[in-house]
Amino acid sequence: MKIIEQKVYEYNELSESTKNKVLSELVNSWIEAEWFVPDDAREGYDKAVDEMERMRTPWFLGEAIFEYCHEQIMAMATSRFYYKNGNICWEATNG
Repeated sequence: MKIIEQKVYEYNELSESTKNKVLSELVNSWIEAEWFVPDDAREGYDKAVDEMERMRTPWFLGEAIFEYCHEQIMAMATSRFYYKNGNICWEATNG
């Protein structure tokens, strides 16, 4: 058996570019798998989708979701632990 130790980081300890990666991947996960959108973000998510469909600008969907669901996205991002590259460390993250 081998024991491997790795450093993990809270969101606020990551570099700015890595924070942006984390947020982008989180928003993209919502777009790719709607079931992943938390209940408290559903209203904002649906508003973003409806607005982008109405404006016929689906390429701005991620930005709209971030705008309408900023609080929920930040809460999710700051509740996890990450490797230096921004990948989630599931072993250290609850939920």
